[in-house]
Amino acid sequence: MTPFVKDYAQKMEHEMDLQTKLELRSKTLEQTEQRIAQDYEKFGKSILEVEEKEKQVSEWVEKNKNKDIDIDKAIEPQNAYSKQILECMAQDSAIDDVMYYFDKALQSEIIDLETYLKNVRQFARDQFLSRALLKKVFAAQQQATK
Repeated sequence: MTPFVKDYAQKMEHEMDLQTKLELRSKTLEQTEQRIAQDYEKFGKSILEVEEKEKQVSEWVEKNKNKDIDIDKAIEPQNAYSKQILECMAQDSAIDDVMYYFDKALQSEIIDLETYLKNVRQFARDQFLSRALLKKVFAAQQQATK
């Protein structure tokens, strides 16, 4: 082969590699553009939903502005799943608070280490079970709404 043909073959190989890379990048850009368009559409729908909810809340606030409202009755769960989720979350938060005060009591030497460990172990177990139940109920609620 002549040097000219060899040089030309190398240049052609290089150009073919570049063409392949450009085609791959073009496909990647097209896929990215499609995902962005889908996200844009999804966010547009979400914005409309949020605006609708904001309108509903504003109307409710305006309608109930001068009324004396019992907050416990105003925020009632819609169904059994929601009620159970609310109860599990309340229990989880209460256990967090109890464990915090057990930590403070141990630091202040109000309780001894053995009592602390015994109680924290039990509360941690209860909290684990509460969180496991919360996940199960949430999954069941998601399944029921599909």
